[in-house]
Amino acid sequence: MQEDSTIKREVRKWNWGAFLLTFIWGVGNGIYISLLAIIPGVNIIMAVILGIKGNEWAWRKNKCLTITEFKKQQKLWAKWGVVSIVIISIASVLLVRQIVINSEKEDEINYRDTKKITVVQEIVSAINHYRIDHNQSCPKSISELVPEYLKQVPESISGTEFILNHYSGGCYISVSLERSNNIFLSDDYDPNNGNYYDLESEDISNLIFYNE
Repeated sequence: MQEDSTIKREVRKWNWGAFLLTFIWGVGNGIYISLLAIIPGVNIIMAVILGIKGNEWAWRKNKCLTITEFKKQQKLWAKWGVVSIVIISIASVLLVRQIVINSEKEDEINYRDTKKITVVQEIVSAINHYRIDHNQSCPKSISELVPEYLKQVPESISGTEFILNHYSGGCYISVSLERSNNIFLSDDYDPNNGNYYDLESEDISNLIFYNE
């Protein structure tokens, strides 16, 4: 009777393996009601129930073991539970960190592209004023716009230069964007050079392209 009383006290203790591993522990111990832990919302409640009743239910399924063997077995489950929680926690931290890093990179790319577009618009405005004053002639270089039409020659952004291009009908500014789905880019694709183009005016006064 004393031995039975000792066993009852042991199996009524909290089971960390059952609490942490829930249905994994349950399947391993033949406690299939633990599969309810798969259901969202029920999982937390089931984890607590398994923590409380786990030893008792597992003991009924493993009566061929001595109480010492049973306790050793459940301690092993508890260790696996702790290890799994540590691994999941580390993985979660790394995942969140990577998401934050990716988000910051996206913000940086958007910022650079927006800045490039803003600078192009400033240069285009300066060119238009220059052409009004010079019988619709285009400047030979961006530097010709400084300082009367432009405060200074724009510096490159992330290694990307602003280029003044000439053609038979006039001139245009080109710059490479980092994001192909930028709203300033159209679906026009030039297979000769792999660029996407966005023509913002009929006289091609503003040309922005994306290099694949």
